[in-house]
Amino acid sequence: MSGFGEETESFLRQLSAGNGRSNVTVADYRESLSIAAELFSSMGLSSFLEVRPDDARLLILKLGSSGSGHAAATVRSRVSALRSFYSFAVGKGFIASDPTDGIRLPRIPKRIPHTLTPDEMNSLLDYGAPSDLNPADLRDRAAFELFYSSGLRLSELAGLNLPDIDLRGLSVRVIGKGNKERIVPVTKTAREAIEDYLPLREKILAERGCPGETALFVSRLGRRISVREIEKRLKLLAERQGMDHPVHPHMLRHSFATHMLQSSGNIRAVQELLGHENLSTTQIYTDTDLSYIMRVYDSAHPHARKKPGDDA
Repeated sequence: MSGFGEETESFLRQLSAGNGRSNVTVADYRESLSIAAELFSSMGLSSFLEVRPDDARLLILKLGSSGSGHAAATVRSRVSALRSFYSFAVGKGFIASDPTDGIRLPRIPKRIPHTLTPDEMNSLLDYGAPSDLNPADLRDRAAFELFYSSGLRLSELAGLNLPDIDLRGLSVRVIGKGNKERIVPVTKTAREAIEDYLPLREKILAERGCPGETALFVSRLGRRISVREIEKRLKLLAERQGMDHPVHPHMLRHSFATHMLQSSGNIRAVQELLGHENLSTTQIYTDTDLSYIMRVYDSAHPHARKKPGDDA
């Protein structure tokens, strides 16, 4: 960082000593500042203290340009290091103001959740006849059917108590994030799976001497099943059912949301079902829904299926 080193070295020394940052963090900051220094040098600048707002904007454009190898998250990280340096420089009186202040950074695109198709969900949850299932599978079938039926979070599923489920009313009471309560519908398929499981639950609790256990889903020891165990059991199920890609618990929630949007198009209802406080959180599923719609369109519309040369 020739020409950029004196102030930055002072800043990095303060990071490791005064702020107690780890060596890894300091190394990341050093790398970010070195990259910024190279780009500023290519712009004819010889010091961070010469940088003006227009120079800072150009730096962000260069970092985010195609072929630069910097994703939006990386650009934000690089500029964050630069802003930390300028905060230090302003505090020390090296410069009067931060040239990066007020400059908008590239947005990090939201990842579209991975989902299963309705056919894949049916294949995953095809346990066969309840009479042929062992105790663990009987419980898992009930848990995973309810998971997908009601779009629950993993923690919400594990935290359910027996009084929370209303099989006659086909609903379940859920305590979500922020200790907020919501009532979510339950499918008849999930109800049947839970009805098949409940006698087993009673038997396990009686044998283990745990009559006061309130958890809906329990282990063979009569204790509330953990989120780790749910993850493990779903992974084993996916492997056993021959799924060609890994399946994690929240894929069931994501699939629930996507399938509901595909069928209803009612994003407000899906927001309520998922327990999202903000509609923007639910809107990520509209991207998934759109990709599904486009696949259906491409396969179904006569003109979309036309091949080059068909009009010749």
